[in-house]
Amino acid sequence: MDIQMLLSFFKMIFVLILVILIANISLKYLNSKINKNGRMIKVVEKTSVDAHSSIGIVQIMGDYYLMSFTEKENSILKDLSKDEVEEYLSKSKANANFRKNSIDISKFIKRYKSE
Repeated sequence: MDIQMLLSFFKMIFVLILVILIANISLKYLNSKINKNGRMIKVVEKTSVDAHSSIGIVQIMGDYYLMSFTEKENSILKDLSKDEVEEYLSKSKANANFRKNSIDISKFIKRYKSE
């Protein structure tokens, strides 16, 4: 009796993991299909402000907008020129390259504390 309960428990765990994996794969597939259809609207960058709101740069039919996204509404805060967006994107890429090439000092601090 105990062996059967143990086997059924493991079967249940296996099926649960299988269902989660199938749901994850299907959601990724659906997300890729949904995002391909939006060729006229593109979110260039989006950053969370808090748990319920975020701010982002959105390209709509070639024009750029600074937008606020909340649970209740989405609103355009400012029209952006292509020059402003290109300048921002070039700065963010340069900053990302700098972070990639910089040395993580926390590793040295941890090593120094351990000695």
